[in-house]
Amino acid sequence: MGRGKRVIGIILLVCTLCFLWGCKETPGQPKPAENPYYEFQGVRVGDDFSDAQAVFGAYESRIREDAVLTTYMYSHFMVVTATQQNKEIITLIVLRSNAFATEEGVAIGDTRETVIEKQGEDFIDDTIQGQMIYVKKDTVLTFLVDEDGVVLSITYSQIAEE
Repeated sequence: MGRGKRVIGIILLVCTLCFLWGCKETPGQPKPAENPYYEFQGVRVGDDFSDAQAVFGAYESRIREDAVLTTYMYSHFMVVTATQQNKEIITLIVLRSNAFATEEGVAIGDTRETVIEKQGEDFIDDTIQGQMIYVKKDTVLTFLVDEDGVVLSITYSQIAEE
C-alpha cells in the first residue's frame, strides 16, 4: 500500500473510531472543551519557530541539516524545523526525557497501560514497530514503546500533505 493510501486509511480509521465514540455519549450532555490539536507547551507542529522560541527559551545547540532542515536541541527535547516561504516551520518535536509530559500527563518511562488510561483507546497500534499513534486533525502524537511496555520517546508530528 502506498504512503498516501496508508495516511488516508489511518485518517478514515480515526474518523470511524471518533464517530463510534461520539455515539456513546448522552445527548444534551455538554462536552468539555478539548484542544483540537496535539500541542507541546502550547506549541504545535506547523507553528512558526520564531513564535515558539518565546515559549521554549534558548536552545543548547543547532544542527543545520541542509538548506531546508534545522534541528534545535534543548536539554529535554528537540525541535526540527523546515524552511517554507522564508519561515522556519516546526515539523517535529521529540521529547527526550521525563522532564515534560503530554497535555494529558504521559511522560517517558510511563507504561503502555498509562498511555491508554490518559490518552484514550482511540489509537493506531503498530506493535511491529512498537508505536502507539494518536491523531487529532492534522497533528500526530506517537509513543515509542519497548517490548516491556515502557514509553521510550514521545513525538509530535504532522500528517504530511502530498
